[in-house]
Amino acid sequence: MNRIFYRSAKAAIVCYDLTDGESWDKAKEWILELRAHERDCLLYICGTKLDLVNENKYLRRVKQHKAQDFASGIGATYFETSSKTGENVDALFETIIADFGARPSNFELSDSIILHEKTSPYGSSCVGCPCWLN
Repeated sequence: MNRIFYRSAKAAIVCYDLTDGESWDKAKEWILELRAHERDCLLYICGTKLDLVNENKYLRRVKQHKAQDFASGIGATYFETSSKTGENVDALFETIIADFGARPSNFELSDSIILHEKTSPYGSSCVGCPCWLN
């Protein structure tokens, strides 16, 4: 995953398919990469397609306790959800909101952004025009 997708992230949800072991392996790679670069990011691991697993337990390729133990070991929160039925989707987002709100540092303004006003060589009517931004 390109770092541009998660640079300075305050929270992240990494999803994988409960019925696909390869998606779990790939998700673990992304999770470890994210954790290595964004240590303060709230991290949520989400197994998807819970409805399929509930209908047929033999479709599950990742044991819940295995994923839960992995999440606990890296300080992440674990959920299993179904987009089809909506099961646990609200709980996931409510938890993220509560966790995010409990961290005062998430509301501090950064003074590291510096804006410079540019003037157009063609007058004020052309400000923002791609012809001079290049």
